[in-house]
Amino acid sequence: MTLEIPDQIVQQANLDEKAALKELALALFAQQRLSASQARRLSGADFFEFEQWRSERGLPIREFTMDELADDLETLRSQGLS
Repeated sequence: MTLEIPDQIVQQANLDEKAALKELALALFAQQRLSASQARRLSGADFFEFEQWRSERGLPIREFTMDELADDLETLRSQGLS
């Protein structure tokens, strides 16, 4: 899926592409519509960067479901970190 945001809105919101993806990822994570790993992938952030953003927003660390754990493990494997 490709999402296009009109330039005027992006400029008024003072966002660039990375900042827009960060805001979308954090909002969907806060609504529990994305797991942390999914939100990290959407935002393009690494684990530590996303955790910093989450902490700055006061978003709690959610308990993992088995599906979310499996998703996180797959993300780590795909990045050669496990």
